[in-house]
Amino acid sequence: MRTPKDVIDRVVNVKDEMQSMGAQSIKERTRLQNVQYLDAPDPKTAFAKLVKGNEWTEPELAVQLRNVRIIKWVSLTLAWAFLCALAAIALYIPFGLMFFSLFGTCWVACICFSIQVLKMTLFQVQLQERELISLKALTSRDDFFRRLFL
Repeated sequence: MRTPKDVIDRVVNVKDEMQSMGAQSIKERTRLQNVQYLDAPDPKTAFAKLVKGNEWTEPELAVQLRNVRIIKWVSLTLAWAFLCALAAIALYIPFGLMFFSLFGTCWVACICFSIQVLKMTLFQVQLQERELISLKALTSRDDFFRRLFL
């Protein structure tokens, strides 16, 4: 028979082990991610360092910009298509298992493609203006919606 003190000691040992494993896990993830930060005073310098570090040329940057635009337009088209499919499902399919599975699938696809459009818009603006900006900075700009759909 175990005494309450033995049980408490075991719980404390397990808790200490869990904390040490958590700390090791964080260190291991940080090491495996191999995150590298650019030390630059402004966004334009950071972009220049990124281009220099990856040895990109102007024609390569132009190809990247073209590819980003294509991906953005395909994603935007698919997001609108799934949004239209949501409306059609809501109007024409009766409630049931088929309704909820199709509605959920279309909703998730619409959200995923919308996020992809935002990401590609950010990349497009960064490539066009040759500076690294954050998504928050992009969404707070006056021309955000024009950039989103152009």
